[in-house]
Amino acid sequence: MKNTVWKGAALVALGLAFLTWHNTNLPHARKNIDKETAFERVLRSNVIRCGYIFWAPYLSLDPNTGEKSGLAYDYMMALAQDLGMKVEWVEEVNWGSFKEGLETKRYDVMCTPVWESGARAREFLLTKPLYTDKMFAYARANDERFNDSLNQANNPDALIAVFDNDITQQIRLTKFPLAQEAALPPLTDAGQYFLQVATHKADIVLTAATAAQLYNANAKIKLKAIAGGKAVRTFSNSLPLRQGEHGLKAMLDSTLHALVRSGKAAEIVKKYTGYALDTN
Repeated sequence: MKNTVWKGAALVALGLAFLTWHNTNLPHARKNIDKETAFERVLRSNVIRCGYIFWAPYLSLDPNTGEKSGLAYDYMMALAQDLGMKVEWVEEVNWGSFKEGLETKRYDVMCTPVWESGARAREFLLTKPLYTDKMFAYARANDERFNDSLNQANNPDALIAVFDNDITQQIRLTKFPLAQEAALPPLTDAGQYFLQVATHKADIVLTAATAAQLYNANAKIKLKAIAGGKAVRTFSNSLPLRQGEHGLKAMLDSTLHALVRSGKAAEIVKKYTGYALDTN
């Protein structure tokens, strides 16, 4: 009798499990899950999921404590606090792979800001800028070939290190079309990028001043901005979203605007870059 009751209960449990599986895997149920936008998921869960790239001073990791810090970290935490939400740093990516994570909805926002460009605007929906930044060309401190003008780097004897399929590569093509190119894989970290010049594998890197200053602080072979420190280009820095996520963009844009007006954005930018926030 007991065995009969037990078998009956087991069959009922199996039946319920099957029905649950079946209902959640029906085409209409699957479609509802697949159709959920990042904005809808964020509102439902009250969590912003971040893809991220470690690139000081924008985002760094303390190897001893495992704690994250940096301009991007502080910005995202301030955004979440103002929204009454939480941030989850769910996946470390690289410059070449972060689009895939947005497209497959593994995370909602690429939380390490990127330089805006037309090419990126074709691929991503970009938030309003968090701040503006300048790109400089850096060479070895004892290399005198590029002291006078940026155009001196636009010659076949100059070798410029860039990231493959990245904005650095686009700038090399448009600003320095005559120069040679050393294309690095997107997973290359900041330290290895600067070492291309320090170890004579390249003559020039294209980067922001804050990143170069952090490298120089601990480097034996220092780098300097060529052409007397003239900027190659000025960029706005934005957060990439999956194309079509207009609701999420509107929410983030409004909150970014609130952070600017409250003074919090200027405080964060000043802390990590040393310069005032351009609110234009």
